[in-house]
Amino acid sequence: MSILQELATEIREVNAKNGWGVDFNPTQNRDEIPSYIALIHSEITEAWQAQSPREAIRELGDVVVRCLDLGELLQTGYWAECSPEFAFTPDRREAAWASDLMNLHGFASQALEIYRKVDDYAALLLNRLHVLIAHAWLMMERYHAGQQPEQVIYEIIQKNRTRGYRHGGRRT
Repeated sequence: MSILQELATEIREVNAKNGWGVDFNPTQNRDEIPSYIALIHSEITEAWQAQSPREAIRELGDVVVRCLDLGELLQTGYWAECSPEFAFTPDRREAAWASDLMNLHGFASQALEIYRKVDDYAALLLNRLHVLIAHAWLMMERYHAGQQPEQVIYEIIQKNRTRGYRHGGRRT
């Protein structure tokens, strides 16, 4: 099993315990997937608003958490054969924080457009989620504050374990 599947399984377990996604059914509720994508987008925006790249690592971890959760809701076990890397060679030149964040915004927007415009959207949407994870993971490695991405994500999961049922006012 891949690290992504291990994380996704644990994230889904915690989120279900906290009341999130337990009645996930996008065929009955057309707004469900766009709401999840909006939450991913909001984490990218929070990373953008951080004072420095190092302070944004937690928000990038939240991007990964939300992508893994949505992917697991769309297709249980999808992440089993996936890795944080994707089938492309990332640009490893001098880090360009603003450009990296703009790419994340673009990928989240593509995910929404896939859902809106493609009838059989699941495979393409899962692909975009994987690209989002790969880029956020790479940014976490590039701008890390002494932690590996999986450490940051495990800390987020542990924090979420202590939060109450439907905490934070999230509607989705």
